[in-house]
Amino acid sequence: MIYELSKDNFTKVSSLHDAVSHNLVIKSVLAGHSPGRVWINDIQNPSSSFLWEMVNGMFYLAGDSTNAAFNEDVNSLLKERVFPELTRLNYDDFNLVVTPASWQDQIWLILKDISPRLERIQGFVLRSEKEFKLPQWRDSIPPGFLMQRITRQILDNNLLENREDIEYCVKACWSSIDRYLDHGIGYCLLHENVITSWCSTDFVIADDGELYVETFGQYQNKGFGTLCAAACVAECLTQQYTLYWHCWADHFSSIKIAQKVGFEKTFEDSVYSISL
Repeated sequence: MIYELSKDNFTKVSSLHDAVSHNLVIKSVLAGHSPGRVWINDIQNPSSSFLWEMVNGMFYLAGDSTNAAFNEDVNSLLKERVFPELTRLNYDDFNLVVTPASWQDQIWLILKDISPRLERIQGFVLRSEKEFKLPQWRDSIPPGFLMQRITRQILDNNLLENREDIEYCVKACWSSIDRYLDHGIGYCLLHENVITSWCSTDFVIADDGELYVETFGQYQNKGFGTLCAAACVAECLTQQYTLYWHCWADHFSSIKIAQKVGFEKTFEDSVYSISL
């Protein structure tokens, strides 16, 4: 059997997901800070878990990978409920992160009669000021541009182009603007009334933070994402955060920014993707 776990009981599966604890979104979902759903094999004593984090729309398996009955139930759950729901929500793909590797041996059963493609997500970590490569980032800000901490004034300024994109992402990760302003860190690069690029903590759990960077339209490929990332990293390091960075293995611009700032690749997750 498979059961959906109520949100007030998410902590029951926290230890099962330790293998993917480098994905802070998992901790955020289980702590009740970010939206998500969890299915388990046993209400009282779960040993296998299937988690849907609804920020990025990724799915994770955890715990005992050899529970054949649970794995078959996950297959039925996907076909009968998850795929139709993703389609209703206008998702283009279903993405299942498979870590640890023991779950890969069960994919034939979990995704039976489904044809996935295997992809990779790379993960990077930056732990201290010693690893930070761009402490003089301010010297590279071009004339006419201004680096600003993301504040309420920024998020409330309707005259700023691309502000709504930032507001949307912040609410998706943090549930509310107030919670983000209390606990998050972010910087944006302004050119007149345009936000050209920004970098922010998607999640902060204890002393760990995960970063996201985005550059808009014509301002791409000019180093602005790197500048915003450097500004955000510098601020996070004053809080002594360990910082994480994830991206698809073929997202070369994101990988380049991470490496320029000082992140080191430390892991790679397998992802089974299905076009919807």
